Amino acid sequence: MNLFIESYKKGRISIINEQEAPDFIVSLEGREIGIELTEIFQDSHLGISKLKQASSDGSQFTEDLIALIQPHVTFTFSIGIHFNKDLPIKKSKKKKVLKELEVICVPAMANLQDHEYLELENYYDSLPSEIEDIHIYRSDGMEESIDSRPEGGTVAPLTISHLKIALTSKESKLSSYRICDEQWLVIREGNYYSGSFSEVEIDSPVESLFDKVFLFRTKAREIIEVK
Repeated sequence: MNLFIESYKKGRISIINEQEAPDFIVSLEGREIGIELTEIFQDSHLGISKLKQASSDGSQFTEDLIALIQPHVTFTFSIGIHFNKDLPIKKSKKKKVLKELEVICVPAMANLQDHEYLELENYYDSLPSEIEDIHIYRSDGMEESIDSRPEGGTVAPLTISHLKIALTSKESKLSSYRICDEQWLVIREGNYYSGSFSEVEIDSPVESLFDKVFLFRTKAREIIEVK
């Protein structure tokens, strides 16, 4: 929300309250506006986003691996894991895979120097079959070790089909929102692969029960008013 406020150029928005239904109540030029935030993903138009779930699961797995490795090394690092898309990690095997990676990564990182890079590959380093490769970069200047999230693939254009489910879902709840002078919907495009689009192919204005609908491209800090 703070990023949206900083990027909005048609007046000064001030947050009055953070709540539920809608997410925020703000003030703009004497008007009280309710703002609902939501996210959109490349496969949002297909229903539940599998890309979002895969990204979330991968991020959590990587954070768990960092927690296992960090007590054994004296430096901070970034780590990126490419997962085998044809062999997702089953919940019943997650701890086993994490332990196998801990045993492989810790010795491999032992002599890593600041700003040095390490790559572990499935074939050469006997990684679990669920993992394709791991990239580790030592960086002593960081406050904490991080997931570099090396997701990638073909990026689709954003069309009205992607927006429809978000619009329908949020419009169904409008009657329960606190009454304001206006109700806005801010649809956030993410920074990572699952929530990124190549370009926007939407003919404005779109039809919606919201007074205004914005697409917020957070990486570029670009706000597109689609209604």
